[in-house]
Amino acid sequence: MKDEITECAKKNWKLVAGAVIAFFFLVFFREMFFIALLLGLSVVVSLLASKTKTKLIGVELVTFSTVLVGYTHGPVWGCIAGVTLESINALIISRWMRTYNVWVIPSFGLAGIAAGLNFGLPFATIGIIIAIGLHVIYSVLSILLHGHLHPKYIFYAIFNIVINILLFTGFGAIALGFLS
Repeated sequence: MKDEITECAKKNWKLVAGAVIAFFFLVFFREMFFIALLLGLSVVVSLLASKTKTKLIGVELVTFSTVLVGYTHGPVWGCIAGVTLESINALIISRWMRTYNVWVIPSFGLAGIAAGLNFGLPFATIGIIIAIGLHVIYSVLSILLHGHLHPKYIFYAIFNIVINILLFTGFGAIALGFLS
């Protein structure tokens, strides 16, 4: 029995070490662990959306993650998170850069900055304002540059706004509570 336990520990030492390290980070660096987890989840959601039709209905965590990082860590980190996550999102879903990424990627940087400035607004309010504001800007640019695609875009935008409202109102307080 003792030999079996020793053998099992030898085989799974990396898993045990990883769990111990993850627990250490969770206890001592809870805030960074949670943000890293959320950012990783954003990438996973992008990967899943790229494999299914859910990318067509606006399922993404990039807006929520960008606003959360900006709101809790300031405009610089919000900008970095927004640009990085949306760049990864664009490459995963599109598998290449398209013309709309020329304005979408920088706009997430601006969203992170706005969230970091937060203007004294509650987290859910600033998140919803940013989500709607991004789509207003994208809608205007979509009409001007890709008018024939605008009806498809509106469908995506409406669902994405609803998803973001649900995220900010349903999970915003929990995420902020975990980070405080």
